[in-house]
Amino acid sequence: MDVYTHEKEQIESIKAWWRENRWYLVSGVVIALALVGGWRYWQAWQIEQAQAASAHYADMLVDARARDINSVREKAAQLREDYARTPYATLGNLRLAALEVESGDFEAAAETLRWAMENSRDKELGLVARLRLARVQLELGKYDEAIALVSGQQTVAFKALFEEVRGDALLLKNDREGARAAYEAALAAASVGPADVQRLERKRQNVQLPLDVLVAGDAAETETPSDQGTADE
Repeated sequence: MDVYTHEKEQIESIKAWWRENRWYLVSGVVIALALVGGWRYWQAWQIEQAQAASAHYADMLVDARARDINSVREKAAQLREDYARTPYATLGNLRLAALEVESGDFEAAAETLRWAMENSRDKELGLVARLRLARVQLELGKYDEAIALVSGQQTVAFKALFEEVRGDALLLKNDREGARAAYEAALAAASVGPADVQRLERKRQNVQLPLDVLVAGDAAETETPSDQGTADE
């Protein structure tokens, strides 16, 4: 009899607990299911966005190879507006900036590259945009802005390239000792590649030459191999 009474009390206790807590449990299950469903929907949406952005970017590259800058500009704008969360938005605007530089429109290129730098969700692509923006600022004569862009960036992979741009800017400001130190820092960087050493050595050794000679020599060089093609294909 005592055993029966004890079991009855346990059952009544469980029933009472259930009456008090069932809505919390049901709500928890509903929330968990909603979260799982929401997460799956989010993943599917991201995949769909990436696929659409990839197709749009591929179309843009066709126009870029044809040098149809107006069409490229329109498609890059659509990538910014509709697919800003994908890497293709950054890639598209890097490609647009390259065409703007080719056409001599450095102001437009600077605006395009700044968007890519500030909005890229891919760190490396953001650094590529930063580097190219600094180079465009040199073309615009904005040497302090170029120095600010490449200074204080803690990145091994881009250190040599950033230091080179800093050296170029300092040299254009007629700070020859600062330029030499920047070129030496670029040469000492772990990221400097064999193809870059000769160019950096030449800049370091010729830092005392007249600026018009140095600028003419630099203008004859193509884009450095270290970042060429990162966003062009």
